[in-house]
Amino acid sequence: MAHGGIVDSLHRSYAEPLQRFLRRVLDNEQDAADTAQEAYLRLWRQECQGRLRQKARSYLFETAANLVRDRRRADRVRATAHHVTLEDGKHPANLPLADDVLHWRQKVNAMKESLMVLPTLTRAVFLAYHVDQHSYQKIAADFKVTTRTVERHMSRALAHCKMHLKDFE
Repeated sequence: MAHGGIVDSLHRSYAEPLQRFLRRVLDNEQDAADTAQEAYLRLWRQECQGRLRQKARSYLFETAANLVRDRRRADRVRATAHHVTLEDGKHPANLPLADDVLHWRQKVNAMKESLMVLPTLTRAVFLAYHVDQHSYQKIAADFKVTTRTVERHMSRALAHCKMHLKDFE
């Protein structure tokens, strides 16, 4: 922004009121900042072309309001473009079927139950490896056991889970 110009003066005088207005109507700090920046840019272009004269403050807020409308319209178009209907028995390839979701939920619950009946150290070793993604060496160091002990606990946990989840194969 050129110092001493109309837009610079508007920015110094109305930056905070404009930000408050935009935060209130957009309910998003980043969108408000982006929209304010775009409004000042549009005014600066008008100033460079010698068109920004009287009522510059009104023009600033009117421009910001128009940008808000444009943003909301674009958001609605994007939302509509991403909307998927399940008409005519068609099912989008990227969405799981309800039966698949139910099956996986049952499998997850069975896995949780299976883990809960394991001895505490065996369960902790299994979770450290599969959830926390720690190496056998790190798990051995954390639990102050040998790597071979970690291997035995993992073997027990895997055999137990495999047996417990055989109905889900």
